[in-house]
Amino acid sequence: MRTKWAWVLRSVFTSLSLLSAIEIIESMSPAPDCLEVLPDSSRDSEICIRCGFCCDGTLFNYGAAGLTETAETLINIGVSPLTDDHGSVRGFRQPCPHFAEKCSIYSSPRPSVCGAFRCRLLRLVDKGKYTADQAQQIVADTRSLREVVLPELDRLEEAVGGVNSLRNEQSLLGRITELLPSLIRGAGAEFGQEPGRSAKAAMTLFLNLRRYFVRLRQ
Repeated sequence: MRTKWAWVLRSVFTSLSLLSAIEIIESMSPAPDCLEVLPDSSRDSEICIRCGFCCDGTLFNYGAAGLTETAETLINIGVSPLTDDHGSVRGFRQPCPHFAEKCSIYSSPRPSVCGAFRCRLLRLVDKGKYTADQAQQIVADTRSLREVVLPELDRLEEAVGGVNSLRNEQSLLGRITELLPSLIRGAGAEFGQEPGRSAKAAMTLFLNLRRYFVRLRQ
C-alpha cells in the first residue's frame, strides 16, 4: 500500500501518468459516510481534541448512534438525530455543533462513538510510527491544505452543477473523491487560473485524508 501511495504522488506531481492516477482513485473503496466505532485501548487527547476531522464533516457526514442511544439522548447532548425510513435512529448529523477549532464537550457527556473512534493517525502514534508532535504537524498541514482546496472545490461544484447534491449530502472527503478525477482531467479548468496547482493540492489533501485518517479497505 505504501508503494501505491508513493506512485500516485509521483504521478501527480511529475504529470507522468495522471490518467493512471485517476484509475487508482476510481478503483478505491468509496469514501465512508459514517463515523463508526473502532475501539482501542488508549487515546491521545492532545492530538484529537483540536483536529476535528471526524467531527466537522471533513471525513464523515454523520456519526453512528450507540446501541443504547435514542433520539432523545442525542438531542439532550445537543446534536441532531438522523433516522432511517422506519424511524430508527441511525446517528447524528455532522458537522457537530460542539466543534469550533476544538471540541467543547470532550470531557462532558457526548455520543459514544466520539470516545471510541480512533483514526489511523492515532493508531500509527500508538505503534511508534510517529511522535505526538509529528502527528500534530500532519493535522496542521492537512488543515492548511483543506483551507486552500475548499473554496476551489466549491467553485468546481458550481461549474459542474453539483452544488446541492454534493455540498449538502457528502463529507468533504466524499466531495473530493467525486470531483477529483474531473479536476485532474481538466473538466474544471475554467473555474481557476491555475487548474494544475488546484489539482495537485486537492490530490494531496485526498491522499492525506485517506492515508492518515480513514482506514483503507481494498
